[in-house]
Amino acid sequence: MKKTATFLCALALVMGSMSAQEERLITTDITPFSLQTPSNSFGAGKYQWKPLRTTNVELKDVLHNRTYNMDAILKEGKSVLIDFSAVWCGPCWTLHQSGNLDKILRELGPEGKNKLELFWVDIEGSSMEVWKGKKPSLGDWTHNETWIVPMVSDADLSGKIGVPVKFVPTLVLIGPDGKYIDVAGPVRSGNITALEDIMSDNITPNDKPQVVVKPSRSVLTKESIVLSVKVVSIPEVTYQWTIAGATPNSSTEATPTCVWATPGEYEVKLVVTNKNGSTEEKFIVKAEDKILVKTFPYKEGFNDVDLSPQWKTIDANGDGSTWETTINAVAPFGVSADFAQSISPDKSRNNMLNWSFLPSSIDGGGIQGKSVFPKDYLISPQIEIPNDEDAKPGCVIYALELSQENNTIGTTSMYVSTTGLKLDDFTEQVLSPSVLIGSNGWKSYAVDLSKFKGQKIYVAIVHEDKGDKGLARVLDNFTVTMDGTISTKPIASVAAIVTNYDAAAAVLTVEAEGLRSVRLFDTNGRVVAFAEGTDCLELSLGDLAPDVYVVQINTKDGVEVRKLMIQ
Repeated sequence: MKKTATFLCALALVMGSMSAQEERLITTDITPFSLQTPSNSFGAGKYQWKPLRTTNVELKDVLHNRTYNMDAILKEGKSVLIDFSAVWCGPCWTLHQSGNLDKILRELGPEGKNKLELFWVDIEGSSMEVWKGKKPSLGDWTHNETWIVPMVSDADLSGKIGVPVKFVPTLVLIGPDGKYIDVAGPVRSGNITALEDIMSDNITPNDKPQVVVKPSRSVLTKESIVLSVKVVSIPEVTYQWTIAGATPNSSTEATPTCVWATPGEYEVKLVVTNKNGSTEEKFIVKAEDKILVKTFPYKEGFNDVDLSPQWKTIDANGDGSTWETTINAVAPFGVSADFAQSISPDKSRNNMLNWSFLPSSIDGGGIQGKSVFPKDYLISPQIEIPNDEDAKPGCVIYALELSQENNTIGTTSMYVSTTGLKLDDFTEQVLSPSVLIGSNGWKSYAVDLSKFKGQKIYVAIVHEDKGDKGLARVLDNFTVTMDGTISTKPIASVAAIVTNYDAAAAVLTVEAEGLRSVRLFDTNGRVVAFAEGTDCLELSLGDLAPDVYVVQINTKDGVEVRKLMIQ
């Protein structure tokens, strides 16, 4: 079964059409052997790769006077990462100056794990003189001829290999099988783990195990923790864990369970072996004690990349998907971490997202996947409500509906438990299931917690969707106060903001009282235009390719997000 619809108000994850299928899309050419992955990891074929026209090309590194053959690199079982760039491009320069390309090359290139070769490619075939700062260059791209990244000047390369470059930077990863995928999100954010996760789709029968781990993770002391990493390998596979500070401190299981008794930072080492050899990975576990919230106001903005271990999630319908931070939820699909900020109600870095339509791929504004009909709980730390006659306890959460059209079935509700963290413990409903009609912005939900004075409670925010109209629910800024000052005023006023796009002049005009800035994001979450000022701003968009874009409008009252289609 397939369906197509258009997301309203540019609040969808990336803008465009959504095609649903009965089953999650799996695309892989690996058929001679089976893949082994830990029980809660994704298997190979998670990503959609596209075939290249050819890989028989030479890459001449002008900066270091060296020539590479792409075919030869791929036949070694390595990947090729290409940054198609231009010397006049602001976002390209920002990426260059961030040091993320250097970081990726050092960690995954020949001097690191030797998994890939990285190339910066000038799409206009500029000279070394221009690279070193001659106009229209934005600066010295060569770092005074010390930059470690190979620099290629080839205006025809994208056409030769068959990678469409509709905007710059265009960042693609080419696997050993000669297929490519957009990796703008992981590269722009410097997310090595996400990049390795994508690369693991290209395992061959002659490879050692591919192991993907996060460099660190946080846990609670005295709580049983299941250690799990992504492992892709041919059979048979053995595991050897060395777990500092935990009980047990070693294991040969694929996903061992252990406990840390004392707060601190501990190294965990894993060696995975198959007939082709062994792969060793290490990561740090940060153990912290469970907290009891007793100081108010208490606010959780969900701004870290990972959800704090103080918060818990329950996948009540068992679909394998539950609440994640937005950055983590979209990262596997090449969507930039900037996307979370682009939809944030207060320009903060991150928020929480729960899918109604679980993607298998996000590509060029299109989302493919399946509806999962979620019923998922996001649960707060334990909160002690003081038994104070003058206290006016209450809490508020902000919610945003990402939907393809008015979703009259997806709801947000809130429950309280005074006993524990099991599903059956949440018996007190404090917010009836509420629907977010349309997608005009963030809506606040406030509840009175006075009946729980003198008790310790957990608050659960529940997203449930029994239909097929929704894409995801997003939450932010959970706050508990004791003085009755919780504000539930809407964030940003839709009526107060006027936008107009003059297609002939390719100029976007935004007017609003207290206007501060306007950012335009492409479908990969990249900022492609920016202006700041007051009351009225104009953005010249003549260089942008026809596509759907997200307009983030920042005013003194908050943030409004709208859609812009350039045809």
